Amino acid sequence: MNMRRISRTVIFAAFCGVVAASASAEFRWVPYLNLESYLGRSNFADSDVNGFNGNLVFVPGMRFGEKLSVLPTAMLGYRKSRDVQELAGGGFLTQEQQTRGLSVKGIYVLTPGWKGKLYTSYRQELVKETKDEKWGDGLFDYDKTAVGVEVEREGDFWKSVRLGADYYTTAFPNFQSLATKQYGAEINAGEDVLDFSAMDFSVGADAAVTRKSMLSGYLLGSRRDFSDQKIVKRDGTFSADTRKDMFTYVSLAYRYQLPTVALFHVGVESLAGLDASYALLNSDQHNYDAGRTKFNENYYDYAELGIGPRVNLRFKEKLSVGLSYLFSTRDYADRPVQRVDGTYTADTISSDVTTFRASLGYPLLKGLSLQAQGAWQNADSNMDYETVYRYNYSSSHYFLGISYQL
Repeated sequence: MNMRRISRTVIFAAFCGVVAASASAEFRWVPYLNLESYLGRSNFADSDVNGFNGNLVFVPGMRFGEKLSVLPTAMLGYRKSRDVQELAGGGFLTQEQQTRGLSVKGIYVLTPGWKGKLYTSYRQELVKETKDEKWGDGLFDYDKTAVGVEVEREGDFWKSVRLGADYYTTAFPNFQSLATKQYGAEINAGEDVLDFSAMDFSVGADAAVTRKSMLSGYLLGSRRDFSDQKIVKRDGTFSADTRKDMFTYVSLAYRYQLPTVALFHVGVESLAGLDASYALLNSDQHNYDAGRTKFNENYYDYAELGIGPRVNLRFKEKLSVGLSYLFSTRDYADRPVQRVDGTYTADTISSDVTTFRASLGYPLLKGLSLQAQGAWQNADSNMDYETVYRYNYSSSHYFLGISYQL
């Protein structure tokens, strides 16, 4: 906790120093506001949830001369939708979510074409798994505090090249270790067993392949240390060592602007694209099923590949339509398949998820637009035992509302 306070204090002092040094420069307000409000329905396994969804982002941006920008940001979000989130190593069904966050980012022009960025942020996520659960008492509520730095170079062919380093901590204040037979022995290895700190290093780039096409790439390496989660051994006891994960993520995105065509005498602009990603998690933590006295080595390790097309259309420079399809497949290195009754097989778990998304937007007044969005998702796995995690499910949601931008 002291480390978080120190990090926030150091970054805040740095911003104050930069702002003070630039006090004599020309000052301008550059505010930004985005408000979205939706009503809709979500469905999970033939169970419907109706309700309000919305979010608010406010950025009272400040410019000090031509070199320094300071961007404080406040955000609030609420979502009422039955959804599966990956927490504690598997998929859990959630009912409602609240998100709130504060951040400050400073952007400084170092030389022509080069920018330096520094930020600090705090984010709180409140998660309800059941209708009768009280806000703030959720098992998987978490707080995330982060600091980071990025250097960016902008140019003609390489539109943007970015190098970043981020440090953050994630804490689950309400989590209490549950029955070993339900979640595995490793989560009873301490008190704050889900809390971790991470150091991320990233590289990103956008290249103008042609006048109408863009290729983007991103590489992330994340080292995550669980300071209070002991390593489970083959006999179900714990070693003195604590869990450490290495997460690697690579993505590529290609965008191509198609020629404008006339459809029913209406001009249609379009942008097509293809997204691909690969994720790899390597953990030194294992699993011990006390109920069946079964040791499962490398329980959390997996590789995941995702790929899918997307297209964005704009009719008569007003109505916008977005369509995307994503197929992802995940293979666990050693997590064994279990039958419905929990007995183990010799196979390892694999899971395929298909997701289709659609969105519509239409401007009404200055800054105000009508928005609609929908998503359909299906997960299919060879894992039949779902007492702990969800591997097989279908879900959908449909939202209609308004968006306001200032």
